[in-house]
Amino acid sequence: MKPGATAPQAADSPSPHRAPLSLLLGLLSSVGAFTIDAYFPSMRAIAQEFHVLAWQVQQTLTVYMFTYAFAAAPNFATLLAFRAVQGVVAGGGQIIGRAIVLDHWQLDETMFAALNLPIICGYCIGAVASGRLAGRVPPQRQARFGFQLLLIVTALMLLLQSSLASPPIYLQQLLLALIGFALQLMYPIVTLRVLDLFPDARGAAASMQSFFSLFIATITMGLVAPLLAPSMRRIALVSLMAAGAAGLMWWLAQRYRAAHVQLHG
Repeated sequence: MKPGATAPQAADSPSPHRAPLSLLLGLLSSVGAFTIDAYFPSMRAIAQEFHVLAWQVQQTLTVYMFTYAFAAAPNFATLLAFRAVQGVVAGGGQIIGRAIVLDHWQLDETMFAALNLPIICGYCIGAVASGRLAGRVPPQRQARFGFQLLLIVTALMLLLQSSLASPPIYLQQLLLALIGFALQLMYPIVTLRVLDLFPDARGAAASMQSFFSLFIATITMGLVAPLLAPSMRRIALVSLMAAGAAGLMWWLAQRYRAAHVQLHG
């Protein structure tokens, strides 16, 4: 280096390729779901092995989800131990999925991807679309479109299950993919709005949101899912009702927020 010359700036060096890191993070995030999904199709075999009913096997997930949502840690070491256990078995599933693949669609355990793959594709496409829309479309409009699409698709699912004795599987898969797409359009917006309510305690707000989500999932898996599993029409009807309730709560929240802003300037 010649006298007086300066060392090259860090910005001049080539930036590291991000694809391997993104792939690694994606694979790591899928480990938890894989550990549950690999066990989930075997629920029928577990019921036969232990001579129990399907809803009783479902409680293996319910117990896990409850402890995942609520864990009393008297000290930090215990908290780390709980988190380690949660990391090993992280994920979730529903007896409804097993009922759709092992009962209603007349497929075996090796065809469980027939249910999961459309939903995952809908999630992925929705996530990409949500990222592309960020900053281009007002968040409220994006969330509203997601809720409207969810209501339309769940209504179509109910119509399909009510009008045909054996609806084509590919149509059901398409509707499931659209449901995943709609959820991914609205979920980031709703999550950010929850965190914005507590700007000084975003970490605590995120923790409480996760707690209540997991707690509701626990109740759904343990009590609601076994009641819905025998009937696809029943599943579609309750899905439509849940989508309507979620849309109504979002609409009320927006009205409350607008009134609050108008009142306090």
